[in-house]
Amino acid sequence: MILIVDFGSQTTHLISRRLRELSVQTRIIEPETFFDEVKDIDFDGIIFSGGPTSVYEKGAPTIDAKIFALGKPILGICYGEQIIAHVLDGEVRSGKKKEYGPATLTIQRSSPLFDLPPITDSLPASLAVWMNHGDELARLPTGFEVVGVTETIPYAAIADESRKIYGVQFHPEVVHTQFGLQILKNFALICGLSPKETPISEAFVNDMISSMLVFDEAAFEKVFSAAVLRMGFYETVVNVVYPFLIKTGVLWTTDKSVPAQEHFASCIIRRKLMAATDGLLPATNTSRCFLLFLPPGEWHEVGLMFANYIIRANGFPTVYLGQNVPTEGVAQVWASGKPTHLVTFFTAPRPDEELSFLLRSYSRVAASGTLLAAVADHSRLKLKMGNLSFLDGITSLDKWLK
Repeated sequence: MILIVDFGSQTTHLISRRLRELSVQTRIIEPETFFDEVKDIDFDGIIFSGGPTSVYEKGAPTIDAKIFALGKPILGICYGEQIIAHVLDGEVRSGKKKEYGPATLTIQRSSPLFDLPPITDSLPASLAVWMNHGDELARLPTGFEVVGVTETIPYAAIADESRKIYGVQFHPEVVHTQFGLQILKNFALICGLSPKETPISEAFVNDMISSMLVFDEAAFEKVFSAAVLRMGFYETVVNVVYPFLIKTGVLWTTDKSVPAQEHFASCIIRRKLMAATDGLLPATNTSRCFLLFLPPGEWHEVGLMFANYIIRANGFPTVYLGQNVPTEGVAQVWASGKPTHLVTFFTAPRPDEELSFLLRSYSRVAASGTLLAAVADHSRLKLKMGNLSFLDGITSLDKWLK
């Protein structure tokens, strides 16, 4: 079992969920009650979560230094790394540059925490990570060495290998960090556990989809939750929920009077997508901005909501116009200069000439950018537009963004 000391992070439960995906038991404990609660617990390692405060502020959550004498492997994440330095004899200060979003970690020293073949077969090696901090380490505690750095953070990953104590300034638990799950798996291995990564098999996805087809609300919620627990929300959306809507025909339906059961499933998914999108961190990668809309005559918005969530979850900003937007409206927003890409869905069947006309119209609007279009049946189209990419759904969009 790995204990997670919660210093107030929004992703504490996500850390726990990621470890459970690896079949590792977890328990979340408050720092104030840690030593009282662990008296009768058999555990193998400790993770310090992130937190919203500064470790040097009066009243900031902390932990007694005797936790480092327990002899258990410890991994500090973000605020957790800073706690390690602050409680020991290191130093933490306000960062020269606050980081909120993607960064490149350069691994300089070999460490079992960063055993990531083939990436780390030769060093230095780089991987994409997700940062969310205002403070940083100014001095390492005694016995620690630098494992990884970024352009702005000289102590982005640190280790005292002899005591198996590790600190990372980034968040391995979020999907934006490359090999984040493997890093957590490596820590479980350091703790002497035998994590069993549960790959997303085709059989598992098909079982989830079949279970959802009962259209019973309680059962649907149970299956959905099981998939999220196994894969995380993002992976569930891409690998289970979207294929489910394709299989039922709800996503591409041409009739507003869809069966009540299918409509109910769509409504549940819409609510979950809206809540998940609202809960995402603000976009930080402004190199691309996506303008999302449905053309006139399109009424089923759930496909566009999928696209909005996937784009936002990958760190990019969106401008969401929604349903039945005329070309003039799209052009007006595009002219603001903010969007760089258009994203639209065509679900209703249209004559080739009408569809070609609409796509050419949008292609001219986004002449300086890229038009991404998902069409129910676009294999018959033979359009020559350099800035047009046809996507056959969210899976293609997910791969394209990566």
